[in-house]
Amino acid sequence: TFKPGCTIGVDSTCPFFLIQIIQEQVQPVNLVIMDDLIQSLQLVKTEAEIERIRRSTAIIDKTVLELADCLHPGMTRLELIQEAKTRMHKNGAHGVDHVTVAFGSANPEIALDESIEPNQIVTLDLGAVYDGYVSDNRRLVYTGSVPETLKELHKKLCWVVDEMGKALRPGKTFSELHAHAFELYAKVEVEPMFMHAGHSIGLHVDEHWILPDDPTVIEKGMVLNIELYSFSDEGVMIGDEETFVVTDGAPEKLSSLPVDIIEKKI
Repeated sequence: TFKPGCTIGVDSTCPFFLIQIIQEQVQPVNLVIMDDLIQSLQLVKTEAEIERIRRSTAIIDKTVLELADCLHPGMTRLELIQEAKTRMHKNGAHGVDHVTVAFGSANPEIALDESIEPNQIVTLDLGAVYDGYVSDNRRLVYTGSVPETLKELHKKLCWVVDEMGKALRPGKTFSELHAHAFELYAKVEVEPMFMHAGHSIGLHVDEHWILPDDPTVIEKGMVLNIELYSFSDEGVMIGDEETFVVTDGAPEKLSSLPVDIIEKKI
């Protein structure tokens, strides 16, 4: 349907074979990279899009509570991952975006088949898909009584994420937000362990990173995931991850889960 001489905007990640087809079928054609426009359209969500992300997050909240309840001695990481996927679908997900689960200081990106042990941190970082839109949330479970030093570190980092959420106001830039994270870490005297302060979220879990040199201006309707961590004395990544909707006033936090580490006696 394209007429010769027309201008067609494409994303820079558009497959080369598709560009070739356009060039062969429409001659001459002016292809223009439209990354900036596409990104701006992607960053600011409609109410319908926000509602889908809200529903997706609610599915994760319910699934995390169920997983914390069903943990038991001898349960392996692969079994817990499968349980998470099954329960996400049961709770209304149309798909699974990610199931990042770890026991202790193990690499959460490598699904080993080790078993849960007493006095161990279990990381539940989950993302569901609801009507094409994803969620991203992280909660921690401890198989025993949480040590005070661990509880205190986690409390500080949750405060940092909460303060970052309050700072999500229209007009502020991503670079200013990133710098603010360093200021908050200094206030709680915790070593910063991050390269980005979070990301936008929607059709993809990591749409656009919040980086130190990014001039992107925060606008009403953006949905931003703040995730900030530090390492415990045991080498375990401790922190919090929350998704916020930017409004004209105070940002809306989508997760309804308490942020405290869940104690699970096994």
